[in-house]
Amino acid sequence: MKYRDKKGIAAIKRASANIEGMNFEYTLLSLGCGFRPVYAIEVKNTDESRLSFFGTDKKRATEIFNSVVENMVTPCTLEDIAEDMAK
Repeated sequence: MKYRDKKGIAAIKRASANIEGMNFEYTLLSLGCGFRPVYAIEVKNTDESRLSFFGTDKKRATEIFNSVVENMVTPCTLEDIAEDMAK
């Protein structure tokens, strides 16, 4: 599935999870048109939302996204993961 808006933002992959009665939505985004888009992951529920960036490598961003979904990462934890990946 791919949704692209007029500003070059594309939702590449989506997933959802129920964690202790709360529904979370995960989205892998491609930001920017051109040769090297930046990939980001958004995690949100009804109370909070976080968006973190994971570089320009689509394969790596997809692997991280799959891991985030599999491990049911919450919005506040997503920032920690992005910081750890940047090191």
